[in-house]
Amino acid sequence: MSATHPTAIPTDEELIAQAATIIPTLRENADTTEQDRRVADDSIRALRSAGLARMATEKRFGGYETDLLTQLLVLVELGKGCPSTGWVEAILLAGREMIKSLDDEAKQEVFGDNPDAHMFTSNSPTGTITKTTDGYVVDGKWGFCSGSDHAEWGFLMCLAKDEAGNPAGMAMAVVPKDELIKHDVWHVAGMCGTGSNTWEARNVLVPEHRATLSALPRPGSTTAMSLTLLAVVLGAARGAQELVVNQLGSGRAVTYSKVLDAADSPIVQVWLAEAAALFDRAETELRAAAATTQEWIDAGAPVPPADGARMRYRIADALESVRLGMNKLLDLGGASSFALSSPLQRFWRDVEVGSRHAQLNNYIPREDYGRPLLGITDVVSVLE
Repeated sequence: MSATHPTAIPTDEELIAQAATIIPTLRENADTTEQDRRVADDSIRALRSAGLARMATEKRFGGYETDLLTQLLVLVELGKGCPSTGWVEAILLAGREMIKSLDDEAKQEVFGDNPDAHMFTSNSPTGTITKTTDGYVVDGKWGFCSGSDHAEWGFLMCLAKDEAGNPAGMAMAVVPKDELIKHDVWHVAGMCGTGSNTWEARNVLVPEHRATLSALPRPGSTTAMSLTLLAVVLGAARGAQELVVNQLGSGRAVTYSKVLDAADSPIVQVWLAEAAALFDRAETELRAAAATTQEWIDAGAPVPPADGARMRYRIADALESVRLGMNKLLDLGGASSFALSSPLQRFWRDVEVGSRHAQLNNYIPREDYGRPLLGITDVVSVLE
């Protein structure tokens, strides 16, 4: 039987404001998060205290069922503080989406006593799940499991096999993290604090209610996940923008020039404006894409391939705007921006790595968008 958790549901504006209030905490912990290669515990507590872990949890389990746009705007705020922390929150929200395809008994087990339950997810079917008389057996390794250090559960996409060992499609299993084996492999140049390590299952028995052999994503859900990642990358760029504005407002000169106060220089003002305008363009795309994706989710109907291709192109275009704007900020910051003591270089590295997540592929969407324009009905991407 499902638990009910009466709770006051914040407004969209209150959730975004709550995210903004914890930016100083995330920034204060950003160095620790990067050095430890996991989000600082204090930052996780701040996320939970602000109620942000509950945005995509069902109301009957103490959640808010917040709309997609609000979730994205919250993630932009978190990205301004610490992109790694924002990324982990984005993956947490994606886990809420994945569990919707499971039995109510599984949802009760995960959220019944903990509306803030933290999980990591893997959408790549790099393991197998086999039907047995006692349930299912899961084997394999799953990489890039962001936020796994703070998770209680792992949501694992698998290749299903029947009792005879024959392929039986895609499947998903929910496994307690303490039944999995961690491989500490996340040593990277950016998004260092996401703890995106590899986890392994060795003959793990999963009861029937915590697995499904019909793990097809809901229409719009994979696009929603792509947008959550884009939101964090955009937030990182906005955080970098705030840093550069503060630097320019400090009365610094432009080296090897007669400009004694950079903020008074018209070309500096133009360069900053161009960076901000590129970020504005990306945010406009993010908001418009959120509205369309919410319609897809609400309708529950398959997304036409041409519409999906157009959406993936829009996301790729927004990412390109973020990257271009970030380069302009680095021009204004100069070589000192790359000192390890500078938060600007961390934002830059996080943007460069985060924007290259497989779901944010920047070149396949361009091919996919062109194919329907030429009357070619099939697309290259396997995403919706």
